[in-house]
Amino acid sequence: MRLKMLLYFALICTISAQAQKFDDLLIKGKIEFKNGQFSEAAETLKKAIALDPKNPEAHYFLGYCYSRLNAADANYIPNTSLELTLLSSKEFETVNQLVPNYTGEFVVLDPYSKITAEWGSAAFKYLHQHKKDSAIWALKQGKARGGFGDFFMNYNRMNMQFCQKNAFLFLSGDNYTFYCLYLQLVEEFRTDIKAIDVTMLGTIWYTQLMRETFHIEFDMSDTELDSCQYQEWQDSVVKINYLTWTIKPSYEESYLLRSDLLLLSLIKKNELRDDINFIAGFPDADKINLHSVSQQFFCFDYIMGYTPRTDKERESGLILPLDIELDSLMSGYSKYLYLSNHINPNSKMEVMNFESIQIEMLLFIHTTYSQGDEEKARKLLSMFNKHRKHYGQTFSNEEVENYYRQINELFVKR
Repeated sequence: MRLKMLLYFALICTISAQAQKFDDLLIKGKIEFKNGQFSEAAETLKKAIALDPKNPEAHYFLGYCYSRLNAADANYIPNTSLELTLLSSKEFETVNQLVPNYTGEFVVLDPYSKITAEWGSAAFKYLHQHKKDSAIWALKQGKARGGFGDFFMNYNRMNMQFCQKNAFLFLSGDNYTFYCLYLQLVEEFRTDIKAIDVTMLGTIWYTQLMRETFHIEFDMSDTELDSCQYQEWQDSVVKINYLTWTIKPSYEESYLLRSDLLLLSLIKKNELRDDINFIAGFPDADKINLHSVSQQFFCFDYIMGYTPRTDKERESGLILPLDIELDSLMSGYSKYLYLSNHINPNSKMEVMNFESIQIEMLLFIHTTYSQGDEEKARKLLSMFNKHRKHYGQTFSNEEVENYYRQINELFVKR
């Protein structure tokens, strides 16, 4: 009996010691990762996983280590290796298998979105190498492994669907850029649209790809495009066709970045012949101050637009919000609400994005009420409430939930 007790306590001590060692290795690996020591962090995390193979956080950070070793930022995408893509993807796949709803420490993206980003980057690499079939294969691999989920696929499809023919659709973020690439390459959907990640215009390879593969035109020569970096800049009035606005420095109040200069260059070349759309949520700081010449409006396509709709507007230089009929507004409005049918509740990025759509809708309802159109605001809120009753999707943020209640109180009959 005494021997059994001694063996039991020895086992407990061993397990406790291993758990402590695992914790120490995980902490060490995360610190090394945050310090940019990706190779060292990967080795540390592999040791941790050997002690506890079922710890999702260790796999999550190891996946990020492989990802950063593969491409520290967008500049390195053409040099990514399939081996590291597979290693990174496998770690995020493992996280999803262990815990479909990952709740450990986040870096930037949830595991589902990270799988999308890994294979989307691989697709861009292959396109840069003029290997379209390989790019399509990579995108399909990403979907088969748990990326490219239904929510963002439908969200981006809807935004593209509502664009005018040959329109520009300016993007910012993995869950927009890679999905639009998937839709255009794999599904051959709205291939007329010029879907461009403005941030990635900061890289030389992406600009080359836009010119050679997607036939995007700039008003700079090839040499100028390849050598363009940041440029000293003061507030400058720019006039393109019917549009005049002031472009302000975007960096340290003294410079325009390469991405800003190239965005301006392609708009100049196009001379506003085609619609210009920014995906919802696009940072104002990256719009070369275009948001200053138009009121932000919520339309059923959920896209910021800068397109004159009449000859009078073209002549005056004014670009005004569309006057949307209530039935059309509610029809489009409901389509975005029904995106909740496609949400993976275990994907933090999908839940956050849908919540941002709901917040924009609430702001629009509040603005409509404040401008005196109480009847339209009431009907829109009624539809919003019916959706919440049927599909749930409560707000995760208490302040937003309180704001939602305050808006409802505006319409309480006294």
